[in-house]
Amino acid sequence: MMNYRKITLFITFTFVTFIALCQEKKIDRDTEIFETILWLDSKIQKYQFNGPDLKCEYSLEYKKNDFIYFLIINETQYWPSDKLYSKSVIKIPLKDLQEISYLRTRGGEWSKENERGYIIDLKTINGKHSIKSNETNYLWGQNKKTEEEKNDFYINVKKSIDEENLNERFIKAFNYIISLSKPNIKEKF
Repeated sequence: MMNYRKITLFITFTFVTFIALCQEKKIDRDTEIFETILWLDSKIQKYQFNGPDLKCEYSLEYKKNDFIYFLIINETQYWPSDKLYSKSVIKIPLKDLQEISYLRTRGGEWSKENERGYIIDLKTINGKHSIKSNETNYLWGQNKKTEEEKNDFYINVKKSIDEENLNERFIKAFNYIISLSKPNIKEKF
């Protein structure tokens, strides 16, 4: 009788352990999105563009509202020669982001080849104008506030992101949080 109990307990314990190990590990979306955005924020802050004609500062965070995840970007740009600065709060619904790409920058503020950086271009699905921007510009002693909805947003980063091969890693990270932000709707029957 005693051996029967031990065998039954052993089989039950083994079966429960096997089932527990075989079950798919569930991902905590909020934690994964938070940690990925934290990583993106640390890298973008490290490599935010800071040239003689343009200085950029960014901080990234996320918010969840009514089961929709938003990427919040606080941006400050400063043009020293013009004594012009711009502060923006950008709110992007992650589910609407589709394309993340890099453009080699050109133009006056990037005049010297060794000072040029990249622009990370975040675009929405089918040009949907769901990115909300609240911006304050300061020019010649005047403050001007604007609100607008647009379909893309640019982040200026240094060329030195190549040292860590961040181009592909940024795209993977953005695509990862985009995939996590979309609901998993499975057919129930």
